[in-house]
Amino acid sequence: TVVACIGDSITKGERSGDVTRLSYPAQLQALLGEDYEVLNFGWGGATAQEGTGNPYKATYQYKTSRVCDPDIVIAMFGHNDAKTSNWDTANPTAAKAKFKADLTELISEYKNMATNPKVYIATPAWALNSATDTVFASGMMDAIREVASELSCEGIRTVFVSFGKDDGKRDLALAQFDKKVH
Repeated sequence: TVVACIGDSITKGERSGDVTRLSYPAQLQALLGEDYEVLNFGWGGATAQEGTGNPYKATYQYKTSRVCDPDIVIAMFGHNDAKTSNWDTANPTAAKAKFKADLTELISEYKNMATNPKVYIATPAWALNSATDTVFASGMMDAIREVASELSCEGIRTVFVSFGKDDGKRDLALAQFDKKVH
């Protein structure tokens, strides 16, 4: 069973100290065992949104993740989408609509693959950064949940235990970093 983990630097495991052991895909591989092949397609700075400085769909990781014939896809985006250069904080309704449309398109591409993978969408962990957390609270988390629901994906609420804050749910705890995202 092939599991493709797609997303940004958090998926990649940047600044974890050892991406081959401490990234969440590596930890998931250890939990699932040899019957699964968990592949890490995270890319630092990646966004779900098009028209940013680093859209995921423009990366080598995106292209490679599409040809590995995954049975399961786990997507986690949001931190880079929440940057002020990518999210119009003056018009959060329009920002949410753009993010939701681009995330819907991205996830739909995986859902419609010939392998018909089961797709999970993870919410990003709270960053303990007032600007990012404001974006999360003003529409991003809702947009992610709406996309998951509308596309019949499973949702994962990600909590990095050391943060001391989450989105109200504790379905999956991934203790990857000590005090902040990075």
